[in-house]
Amino acid sequence: MSKPAPEKLAIRPSSAGLRVRKLDGQLLKSEGELVVWNAYWRRRELEGDIERIAIDAKPTPESGPSAADPLAGLSRAKADAKPTATPKSKAE
Repeated sequence: MSKPAPEKLAIRPSSAGLRVRKLDGQLLKSEGELVVWNAYWRRRELEGDIERIAIDAKPTPESGPSAADPLAGLSRAKADAKPTATPKSKAE
């Protein structure tokens, strides 16, 4: 009887500039990485340090990720609901 394969999820730091350590001491890439989901990453998620990101199911050849960038198909799982503020110009 064999063990089931460990679950892998794509995650990234929850905010720009946040540095999150992996179990081996290296930093989690800001664009995201596939990791084996375990108690360590669950704690990081509960603390708000990381967020899960979705991997696009079927990228089209025109807009799909290139071989040079294997994480190009990753997108945020949570949509940012905050509107972006634009500076108002002075009308003269």
